[in-house]
Amino acid sequence: MSHVRTLFPFPTSFRFVFEGNYADILIQKFLAGRPNRLMAKAPSNGASSDPLFSQFVGGLSLDTTLYGVKTGLVQQGVMVLTADVIAQLLNPFRGKKPVYVPTTILISNPFGAVLQITSVEMDVIIDNTIVVGTAYQKEMDIKIPRYGHVWIPLVQLTVALTQHEEKIIDFILDMEKNGKRNVTLVGNFTLASGGLSFYPKNYRQDNNIPCCIQLPETKRHMCK
Repeated sequence: MSHVRTLFPFPTSFRFVFEGNYADILIQKFLAGRPNRLMAKAPSNGASSDPLFSQFVGGLSLDTTLYGVKTGLVQQGVMVLTADVIAQLLNPFRGKKPVYVPTTILISNPFGAVLQITSVEMDVIIDNTIVVGTAYQKEMDIKIPRYGHVWIPLVQLTVALTQHEEKIIDFILDMEKNGKRNVTLVGNFTLASGGLSFYPKNYRQDNNIPCCIQLPETKRHMCK
C-alpha cells in the first residue's frame, strides 16, 4: 500500500502488502486513532541490501505499536441547500416522506500512497444519538493523492423528519446562524490502494466534523 517508516536510527521502510479481515481491522483502528500492537519480523535471508547488515538483522523480530491518526479521515461536511430543498424541509404537510439533501464531505488521505474511495455509507449524527440523515453511495471512483484531501461528489443525504423534526430543523437553522456546527459521522468506507482492497467497518468520528450550509453555485470551501 505504501512505504511505512520505522523508528530505527537508519533509513528503513516496508511495504504494506496484505488484505483481508486482519488488514481491515488494522486499517479500521488506524483511521479511528486507536493503537495497534504489531510484531515486525525481518526475513532470515535478504533482510537488507547490505550483505553484512543482512546477516546481522536476519530473523530479528520487534514488538511495536502503530498509532492511529488523531484528526480523523473526514475534515469537513457541507449540506448544499437549494430553495426547493429548504421548502421541503419547512413544509408542514410533507407527511412521512424523507427529504433528500445534497451533501459532500472533505476526506483526507493519511497514507503515503494514492487512496481510492469506491463506496461510502454514513450516518450524520447530532447530540450523540439523533440521526440527521443517512447516505449510501456505491460505484465511486474518488482518488485522493498521498497526504492530500478531496471533496467527494455530492451524495443524497436522506433526512427523515418523522421523529426529531424540531431538533433537525434547529440544527440547520443553527448552521445558518453561526456558520457551522460540529457533527458525528458513523459509517463504512470501501478503500483501495496499491492493488489492495480494504473494507474497514464501523468508522466513527465523534462530534469533531465542522458542518455548514453552502449554495449549489458556490465553490466548495472550508466552513467558517
